[in-house]
Amino acid sequence: MRKKTFTKGSLLMMTMLVSSNMMAGTPELEGNATSNAVKAHRVLVIGAQDNVKSNYFVTDMLAEDTQINPDSVCYIYNKVIEDNLAQLAQKSKANFTYVDGNAIQGTYHDILEDIKTTGEGENQSSDLTFVNATQLRGMLDQAGADYLLLLDNHYLKYQEEPFKTIFHYVNYSLYDGNKKKLAQGSNYFTSINPQSEQQMLKASRKSTAKMLNDVESTLTAMRK
Repeated sequence: MRKKTFTKGSLLMMTMLVSSNMMAGTPELEGNATSNAVKAHRVLVIGAQDNVKSNYFVTDMLAEDTQINPDSVCYIYNKVIEDNLAQLAQKSKANFTYVDGNAIQGTYHDILEDIKTTGEGENQSSDLTFVNATQLRGMLDQAGADYLLLLDNHYLKYQEEPFKTIFHYVNYSLYDGNKKKLAQGSNYFTSINPQSEQQMLKASRKSTAKMLNDVESTLTAMRK
């Protein structure tokens, strides 16, 4: 087993607007907007620090032959999920809007430093116990968001038998502004070798769709 040494990548920040009513915009709703209009859920999506890990691969191995700079591994892996969420949300009639990370950089970095993880390998998840609740609420307010979707971990589990395979697990957690965990999940896609950004975009599409569905279902259920 090789030693795991990962460098800190650039950080991901975006806001997701998830509609809790997929019928918005129909003639019936348009005719009675006052009583039927549903406020969209606004979700800030961020990737945890140094959240790409493996039981085999180190940063240079992941960057080799994939056209990914070793210093950008975490950034690219998070960006792949971000881009897929954005495309999939358009098809599901949810909407994304991007946030300038510089606007909330100070608080953002403080919060990331305080996020801890529990569990091992593909079972790892985030823990906000040590995150300052006031800072978290302030960050969400600055982003115009109500919830936080945290990309906890990208875990590349390599096996040689019975076939050479990389299981790419993406773990995530959904929180409200009071640090309450509303949902958590883990989906995966597979490959034979480390993939480029474009290859991962295609390979992770279905697993990211499951993540989006989980978030939408959780937030929609809260309306009932």
